[in-house]
Amino acid sequence: MKNKYSKIFITFLISLIGAIGSKAQMTDRESILTAAKIDAYKFHLSKLDLKKFKRSGRKSTSDFFKPLKENISDSTLVDDSLYVKKYREITYRKTLKRHNVAYYTFLGVSVYAASVLVTLILLATG
Repeated sequence: MKNKYSKIFITFLISLIGAIGSKAQMTDRESILTAAKIDAYKFHLSKLDLKKFKRSGRKSTSDFFKPLKENISDSTLVDDSLYVKKYREITYRKTLKRHNVAYYTFLGVSVYAASVLVTLILLATG
């Protein structure tokens, strides 16, 4: 009978150690994702590379988004596939959101024209 309980106790200990190990692994995964986010937000594509990227069809698999050892905080993370995938994803989305001066000028002029039009309508009906 004693042997039966010792097997149960050992099984319990092994499963407890496995649970603790998996929790540590999740923390490591989260820290890698956090490092990728921080490094990716520091990323900035040059104007020349941005033009090349737009001409090439805006592909997320482009080499423009590879993490380079000199641009990231921990150069050992370049070999981690999870880090590279998240880094490329964030830098790609960040680059797609970039617009040129003409876009923002058009946007500002449109908002100004709409506000002037609304003001004129209110003055005419008031």
